[in-house]
Amino acid sequence: AGPGSTPRLASWDQFAGGRLIRDHVSLLDIYPTLVDAVGVMPPAGLAGYSLLPYLAGSSGQRPVDYVVSMYMSNMANTNAFMIRQGPWKYIAYGRYGPDTYRSYQPQLFNVERDPEELEDVSRSENGICAHLDSLLRGVVDYESVDREVKMEERMLYDRYYRGLGKDKVHAQLKKDYHGFDAEDEKKVQAWLESTESSPQPGVLPMAFVI
Repeated sequence: AGPGSTPRLASWDQFAGGRLIRDHVSLLDIYPTLVDAVGVMPPAGLAGYSLLPYLAGSSGQRPVDYVVSMYMSNMANTNAFMIRQGPWKYIAYGRYGPDTYRSYQPQLFNVERDPEELEDVSRSENGICAHLDSLLRGVVDYESVDREVKMEERMLYDRYYRGLGKDKVHAQLKKDYHGFDAEDEKKVQAWLESTESSPQPGVLPMAFVI
């Protein structure tokens, strides 16, 4: 199963097993569930919900019927933000940065009919896309988060690379990334020209060795 479709297994000798529940749940539900299981009131403001009612034999107890996740990695060209509701998986992409990101259009998949996510039906399901995008924005301002994350990445680049000079930067990137070449260097330059940097921290945190 892909992201947003991963089964969650639970086992506890206080509850009967052998049940399959198809409701969407999130990793953010794990902590509230554990807190609830030991009889403590979960802290206010948690994004997740206790799944203990499911273990006790109830269903449909989660207050919302959708889950949200984000994917941010150096293995992806840009940040991705996903929401699952019913059979639908909607993905929106961060567009802050080089012009190539503007071509990243939202995608929509019916994962019950298309579990491999090969058929993007966003063009034929405009209403579903608008609904899910509104729900997603109600949870996370993904355009602002995308910009903030990339500005943080730019700040880190500036801290460790900007003072090296062009030749040393190229040599370091070629060492760090197998196959780094002149075309990749152009992409880095386009990224630098299209992003701003978060402020550098005034005082770096001290490291303590125990």
